[in-house]
Amino acid sequence: NKLTASFDGFLTEKVTPLETVAKDSGMPDLVEGTADFVDMLKKLRDLFAATDKCAAPGDADWAKVLAPIVELSNKASKACDNRSDFFSNRKAIAEAMQLMMLPTQKLPVPHVKNTLEAMDFHANKVLMKKDPPQTAWIKALKQVFNDLGDWCKDEMTTGLTWKAGGTPAAEYFAANPVGSGGGGAPKGKG
Repeated sequence: NKLTASFDGFLTEKVTPLETVAKDSGMPDLVEGTADFVDMLKKLRDLFAATDKCAAPGDADWAKVLAPIVELSNKASKACDNRSDFFSNRKAIAEAMQLMMLPTQKLPVPHVKNTLEAMDFHANKVLMKKDPPQTAWIKALKQVFNDLGDWCKDEMTTGLTWKAGGTPAAEYFAANPVGSGGGGAPKGKG
């Protein structure tokens, strides 16, 4: 669908630079945290892919639909060890995981902005370290949010549009859990 194709472009153009900066840092915490964040975005992509096949999830459906993403978010939170030199980096990623609620938002742009603001406290602590690889990484992470806000403005200003009369969401996501690739794998990615 058009939304998924557009999000694939977003992932390639706007998220790949973050992955590159993390990898180039040689810091396992940045690589792992970034991988969790990117995995969450790919799971959101799966969810976007379902919009032309299924009806909008009801309030009661969201917990089940988002369960694989919540699991990832919990993993990111558990990785926050306040004795680690990378505590603020990991906390920034844990806060960034609030993006998982994007599909439930009627106004996605403010949600992206609010998530960025929630992450900013930890992002600023990373910037205060004045360590070039970590500074490059946190700036790249923040850039993803700025770019995502623009993407949401262009693609889903008033939230996701689901298929009227489509497969009931509970039924669809039971058969195609988010993250299972049920929405079709992104082009050029495994």
